[in-house]
Amino acid sequence: MLAKAIQVLMMFDIANIYLGNSISITAMVSNSNNEIIAGTVDVYINSTFIGTKNIAEPFTYTPSELGKHNIEARFNEDSTYNASSGKASFNIA
Repeated sequence: MLAKAIQVLMMFDIANIYLGNSISITAMVSNSNNEIIAGTVDVYINSTFIGTKNIAEPFTYTPSELGKHNIEARFNEDSTYNASSGKASFNIA
C-alpha cells in the first residue's frame, strides 16, 4: 500500500512580485512525518503547464500580465507515495 504525500506547499516572496520581475518559487512535498520527499512536481500557472520541477529546488517565473496568478504543483504517484497537489495564488496589480 502506498503512503500519501500529505502536503504540497509553494513558497515565494510576495513582497517582490511586480509585472516583468522574476520571482523564485519552490514546491515542497512532505510525508506524514513532515519530511520533505524526493521527486518532481508538474507546475501549472493559470492552468498552463509550465514544466516539471524538482521538489525543494527553486525555479523562476516572470509574470507577464496583471491580475491574479494561480499556481498549482502536482506530485504524481510513484512507487512509495500517492498523488497529491497544492495551490497558491498572488496578484499583480
